[in-house]
Amino acid sequence: MSSSPPETSPDLRNWTSRELDTTALPVIDELFENLGRLSLAERPEQVTPLVGRTTRRTAPIDGFLSLSTRGLEPGRFRVTRSALEDLAELEAVKDTWTNPGSFPVHDSGVLSDVVRSGRPSVHLDLDVTDDPVFGDRLSRFGSMVAIPLLDGGEPLNWAIFLRTDPDGFTLLDLEQRMLMSNLVGGTVRILRAKQEVRKAHDALHREVVRIAEIQRSFMPRSVPTIPGWTLAGRFETHGVAGGDLWSVRELEDGRFALVVADASGHGPAATVMAAMTHAVFHSTDCADLEPGCIATKINRYLSRWQVAGAFVTAMVGVLDPATGEIAYALAGHPPALHRPYGVDHPDGIRRLDAVGGPPLGILQSMTYETARTRIAPGDTLVLATDGILEARSPGGEQLNESGLITAMLSCPGHADCTLRRIEMAVHEFEGDRHADDDQTLVVLHRDPPGTRSGS
Repeated sequence: MSSSPPETSPDLRNWTSRELDTTALPVIDELFENLGRLSLAERPEQVTPLVGRTTRRTAPIDGFLSLSTRGLEPGRFRVTRSALEDLAELEAVKDTWTNPGSFPVHDSGVLSDVVRSGRPSVHLDLDVTDDPVFGDRLSRFGSMVAIPLLDGGEPLNWAIFLRTDPDGFTLLDLEQRMLMSNLVGGTVRILRAKQEVRKAHDALHREVVRIAEIQRSFMPRSVPTIPGWTLAGRFETHGVAGGDLWSVRELEDGRFALVVADASGHGPAATVMAAMTHAVFHSTDCADLEPGCIATKINRYLSRWQVAGAFVTAMVGVLDPATGEIAYALAGHPPALHRPYGVDHPDGIRRLDAVGGPPLGILQSMTYETARTRIAPGDTLVLATDGILEARSPGGEQLNESGLITAMLSCPGHADCTLRRIEMAVHEFEGDRHADDDQTLVVLHRDPPGTRSGS
């Protein structure tokens, strides 16, 4: 029998070194701390104070200016930040990006000559008096480094470092400050881009929320009362807005038209397709309002404005509550499931699929047929979109029609009870997995003889 190898202590190292004592330079800890804060910055104006604090400790200066030449002719500039008398100005939080046009434009003086070259430069033995822009505020400085900050390959911003010492800078300083300043400039650009993306995202989200509100208005605000029947519906979107739809239309002769539909895709585009379907369903004037005619009208309208990959699956039904007859048309949609009264086995469930056709919005010349069946007292009819049938468990298995039928059979048949049982079954099946699609469920139940409606 072989023996197991001895466990290795997690503290055992197979290398050695002579480590320098970083505590001898407190600025290292401060630099590390400020870099950590810099990594957490969310707005451009948070960057300069952190960099200014670090710069004052690691690369001492006596004055600083930031300039913008964005959108200006050569030699023209705006002063966006000035710390000539008090370097604490470097640590002030100041938004210089939102409205750069508020800063005046200058086109003369020493800095005009510097930025006109478009290149980094070091100036020793500096002597500036009576400058057209700064007057004598630059006279106390004896050296200067001018760093262009590149954006899209162009010097659109500048960092100007100043010292009172006439020999205050070297070419090494120029190299280090070029790298540091442009890395900071890159950070600022990234944060500005993130701000713009966030702003656009927020605006888009508000629009999507508004679209979702409009979509919810398509659904029945209250379920109509049908003497001798109960009706219940459930709608749940995959995201904020979706493409599922169910709606009821009461006809002048006492019948009720019903549609359950599912637009392809997700989000606002699918909602628009659902809205078009809803509008035609409620406005069509077919003779006798036959389901096949309603589906044909919707199809012709959607096909006229056809967009590649956009279509709608639907089941359209017209119920005569007095006789129990329901006429229906099917357009690429899962068939309704009919449970006769007293049936408690899956084999007794009927699928309403005597007619069918392709989804709406694909073939403009398509004519949909109507089929008829009778819902007897005590019978239940369940209509669902494929988001219900294709609900997935955490392991990836689908609920399928068999799972839906099992949930149907767990209730005596009343619409509200059947809807709740199916809803519970779907949620239990999905567990903590987020739904992959919109989910819509409609249940229609005819009361058994001698039962009060809605009981």
